[in-house]
Amino acid sequence: MREDDADVAITLADDEYIDLLLFIEQSIKEEMQIQEGEEYLAREDADLDEESAALEEEWRLREQDNIVCPLCGRQTVDVRYGTVMCKVGGCGFRLCVQDEGLDRDAVRERLDAAVKDHSQYCMATARFELN
Repeated sequence: MREDDADVAITLADDEYIDLLLFIEQSIKEEMQIQEGEEYLAREDADLDEESAALEEEWRLREQDNIVCPLCGRQTVDVRYGTVMCKVGGCGFRLCVQDEGLDRDAVRERLDAAVKDHSQYCMATARFELN
């Protein structure tokens, strides 16, 4: 009977040993998955930072060189032949400024002034609409 007890004890010790190895293996796998996830997130953060910086630079250049459409805010406008118009693919905004004799710089100055005046009295972003 003692031999059976010893066999059972050895079998249990083997099972415990196997369980321990399986637990360690699972723990290592989980730790590796966490580490891979953290590395992936770090790469994604770096990619997003680069993309954000590129978009900010693009927006800065766009604002310097172009006039953002006051109606849709997505496209820029061209000022040609006395007409201010949202570029192709935009909202279709068109405004005749020929009678006022406004050129590109004057249009930009007037829009900037309107936004600046609005921001003195209101915290909300200025929005333009057609009546």
